Amino acid sequence: MNKQELRTLKGQLLLLGAMFLGSAVLALFLATQRGFFEKYIEENYVELPVSLKPLADAAAEGRLDQASFEKLSRAERLILYDDWMARPGPPPARTPSALVAVDSGLYLARAERTIVSGREDQKMRALRFLELAGSRDAIPILRKARQWSLKRKTAELTAKITETLDHLERN
Repeated sequence: MNKQELRTLKGQLLLLGAMFLGSAVLALFLATQRGFFEKYIEENYVELPVSLKPLADAAAEGRLDQASFEKLSRAERLILYDDWMARPGPPPARTPSALVAVDSGLYLARAERTIVSGREDQKMRALRFLELAGSRDAIPILRKARQWSLKRKTAELTAKITETLDHLERN
């Protein structure tokens, strides 16, 4: 096809059709490459500042002071969750229930976000957070996450969500 043919209506329509077809093929290819893109998804956690260490330690012992907690901003409150998620080894088992006891909506929503947008290990730790929190308010979140996981065909995550959900419904 030469320049003269490209300037005709037929040439323009052929060029437009080729671009559309190429775009559709590329879009289809990208849509099927979920595994390639998801390996780059992860949450980043803020490091615990020294000023919040006493509160994080108190939460780890299950005795978080409500008055001290209420003085914190929303961002500072979320850093306590970030600390629990980023701790090496097994994180303190009492922290989730202490945090959820003082601000259930904030921490349950944050754990839900991790289940949706975190790496596999972050998702598993968020499920552990919900399990240790022991809040019945987490049940609808887990049901919704299970439906999401079933649609995405992530069998291991679905099994862990179901296990966590069964644990919370029994207690």
